[in-house]
Amino acid sequence: MSTALTQLSEILDSDNEDRLQQLADFAASGLKNGIGADPEFREVLGASLLKIIQSGEGKSQQRVLLGEVLGQLGDPRLLDPTKANYWTKIQEDEQNIEVGKHPVSHAEFAKFVSSPAFSDNKYWSKKGAEWRDSKAKSWEFLASRVDQILLVPNQPVVGVNWYEAMAYANFTGARLPTFSERLLIVRGIEKRPYPWGEPFGSNNANTREEVVQRPCAIGLFRSDCTPDGVWDLAGNAGEWLADTVGDMCVYHPGSWKQDSLASWAKARALEAPGHRGDDLGFRLVRDV
Repeated sequence: MSTALTQLSEILDSDNEDRLQQLADFAASGLKNGIGADPEFREVLGASLLKIIQSGEGKSQQRVLLGEVLGQLGDPRLLDPTKANYWTKIQEDEQNIEVGKHPVSHAEFAKFVSSPAFSDNKYWSKKGAEWRDSKAKSWEFLASRVDQILLVPNQPVVGVNWYEAMAYANFTGARLPTFSERLLIVRGIEKRPYPWGEPFGSNNANTREEVVQRPCAIGLFRSDCTPDGVWDLAGNAGEWLADTVGDMCVYHPGSWKQDSLASWAKARALEAPGHRGDDLGFRLVRDV
């Protein structure tokens, strides 16, 4: 067994109170100094990080760091809309849709932006194409200049405007959810105010109260998940919706930057379609 694997095993087997912080620090340094290039080390580390994240062990800040390292290693939960397990079916009365289990990730959207499809007018509305071809700064340009904590592959993509979200949805053969569809996804037949029920409580979602102060890996807050298996609906990143009011577009504001009032299932806000926010992304739905 390599020295790095021995050290990793010692940390994982430790009952030290700072075990997760030590693991995060060791994993991050391992990626920087080249240890992470070893396939066996990466495999063991990745599996260990995923297990810890899914167990909900540790404090929010510690798990956020572990989630970031997992994103750099390659998070096996990252899928694209062509995969069947990207989606969860939602059925009630006459509504029959599938929704993305997670918000669109940074890795997923970045791949679209760097592809020829991004310039293909068939995926854009007329106003969207006009915006894209204007002198407005693109998401790709801005992403090269912002804090890297916003650009981790397994975090929800943020900074996307409504035009871009709509174009990506069209590219995948999906669409943005309406406000009423999102309400159904969050509340279910039980009419839950939050994905987990009520009250709001603590350590349930990545909102301002948790003082994470940044987006985090998808599915990191275990409570922020519906019984149908749809994650990050109350916090982490706000989500653009299909609805418009005049020239403004509707979005759900629950995110790492907002307090718990913004996480309520019925919460909504308006912004111009060209607006970008470092806590605003989107999710896909499709008709079945």
